[in-house]
Amino acid sequence: MDANTIFKEFFEVTSERIQTIYEDVKMIKCSFVMGEDLVLDIYDVAQALKCTDRYVHMLIKRGEIKGFKMGSRRLFLKSEIQAFIDEKVNKSNLKSLDHEK
Repeated sequence: MDANTIFKEFFEVTSERIQTIYEDVKMIKCSFVMGEDLVLDIYDVAQALKCTDRYVHMLIKRGEIKGFKMGSRRLFLKSEIQAFIDEKVNKSNLKSLDHEK
């Protein structure tokens, strides 16, 4: 084997290992649990709502979601965000039923 082949194989194996470690760290970050509930940060909430973190900050400012502070970070329980989503879905369903009458 020449040096280029050895380097290429080393690079491929190392890249795969780094990707695996990255995915593991991502899962650990997302799996901080408080009691029975998952704890999310602003970026996790934005991803769950398919919006920007700026929009999440606006929802906080309006009081639509609250979360809690831990140091300088604002965190949210997954159940709180799920309740927010459920409320929005229910309001949307009620509006569409009103329009059908």
